[in-house]
Amino acid sequence: MSMRSKVRAHVRGLIIAVGVVSAVAIPAGAGQAAPPGHTSFSFTDTFVDPDYCAAEGLTLTVSQEVNGHIQIFLNDDGSFRQAIVQQSVAFAISANGKTLHESDHWQTFVDADGTVREVGLFGHVQGDAGLVLRDAGQIVLNPDDTVAYIRGPHPQFLGQTFCTALLP
Repeated sequence: MSMRSKVRAHVRGLIIAVGVVSAVAIPAGAGQAAPPGHTSFSFTDTFVDPDYCAAEGLTLTVSQEVNGHIQIFLNDDGSFRQAIVQQSVAFAISANGKTLHESDHWQTFVDADGTVREVGLFGHVQGDAGLVLRDAGQIVLNPDDTVAYIRGPHPQFLGQTFCTALLP
């Protein structure tokens, strides 16, 4: 699982939890939408990733700090309408005596039909020599997680890595 996938899985769990709590705890009156449910989240993690740069023979040591805010919007009948998630993620990625720093900031919109639209700076990776990789713009995923469309440069989403910047 990629680093971004780990963050995405954690946030999806939070969206579900906040949505369930909002639907149960804040029932809407007749003809009146419930106020949005809100929560913030923050976590740090350090892990070893043997897979991401395996083709280059590297095992990554990664520290991440994730911060964000979730809003859940309900329809008049109390059913889920949309979730909006604002996220900031900072990574320190080390291998082979080198460290890269990644700083990402994006918003995720999850609609009732399962469509997901992500907008922002998904990958801004820098090393000692400057910018290594930049992934930004908009990605829209269908309910089955297939890509509906992509706008902007998305090299990391399309498979490019920063691994060569960690080679000797």
